[in-house]
Amino acid sequence: MLQRQKYNLNLISHDTALDLVQRALDAGANVTEVYVDTVGSPEKYADKFRQRFPFLAKVDVRKKADSIFRIVGAASIVAKVFRDKVITEWEFEEDVGLSHNTGSGYPADPMTKKWMAASVDRVFGFPSFVRFSWGTTRAILEKSAVDVEWCVALRCVATVLRCGQGYSVLLAGIFSIACAMFREILLSDIFVAVRLYYLANICVH
Repeated sequence: MLQRQKYNLNLISHDTALDLVQRALDAGANVTEVYVDTVGSPEKYADKFRQRFPFLAKVDVRKKADSIFRIVGAASIVAKVFRDKVITEWEFEEDVGLSHNTGSGYPADPMTKKWMAASVDRVFGFPSFVRFSWGTTRAILEKSAVDVEWCVALRCVATVLRCGQGYSVLLAGIFSIACAMFREILLSDIFVAVRLYYLANICVH
């Protein structure tokens, strides 16, 4: 599938929390103490806050902080409510009739499992809504998607033809794919939705 740089959940959580504190400061808030429910090592997480905001009087990062500090518990509720609202109102870039019934997003959630199974495209994988570095995503792609070989050498060049006004330009590809999958690519809903051009001269080996 399309190769993406791995960005795991721990780093996403850390960067987001640091950014929230920065935004509060930028808005003029007098932030002197920070209480955080940890993701990963509490010590390493706290060090990130101290390095970026050395003026903080107190940084308290703990496991299950939402059950220890009321302010963290309240923040957890607000975050979950806001997350559900964002998902419900999400506008997919790939307009292929995707359902908003995604479930909680946890791999054990039956609704999430059902959504993932129904939303995978054999050629393009998942919509950009899905984090490709997630282990659950990778497992589904390995089982249900087509293998793609990324060539180091320029072994083939896809000829790009315009097929409609307002479509994006697709640069010459440095890839190879089985000829049997050619028709499926052209008929893919996501291929049409992201407005790619028709590819000719796909190399076969």
